[in-house]
Amino acid sequence: METFAEAQSVFGCSPTVHSYNALLDAYSKVGETVQAFQAFEDMKNRGFIPNKTTFSSLILTCVNDGDCDRAVTILKTVRENPDLIQSGSVYSALIKKAVRLKRGELVSELIRLHKKDVGELTNDTKLYIKRGWVDYNDLTANTYKLKETRTNNINNTTISRY
Repeated sequence: METFAEAQSVFGCSPTVHSYNALLDAYSKVGETVQAFQAFEDMKNRGFIPNKTTFSSLILTCVNDGDCDRAVTILKTVRENPDLIQSGSVYSALIKKAVRLKRGELVSELIRLHKKDVGELTNDTKLYIKRGWVDYNDLTANTYKLKETRTNNINNTTISRY
């Protein structure tokens, strides 16, 4: 990548897995998905071994871009290596995005993976899910109906449809 070539010529330092991770994180935060994956490919081509942080950044890049399917593909791939199993915060971000996109089956799958890899969901994630679902208790019964709520402007009542 030009970024690292310039740094090497100016500062005399070579890129590391950590500098690539910082770059991936920066691309994720500014929504530059294509550049993030180009940097990831460059990283691998230079012989660096991606670590847990690398994959967290890629997953969150996909989440920020709204590409939950790509994020889940990466998540499932890294789950094969116990050293790369993602943290609860990565799962939570992905679950919350899937809830916002009303992807019921995906949320169900992510909750199952979260519980297997990390353990119980955080209260924050449970509350977020509860706001978008019929009832959090239904999650254990595998009933996943999205709740659509709207406010009646005439008398300010809330109507829920399932």
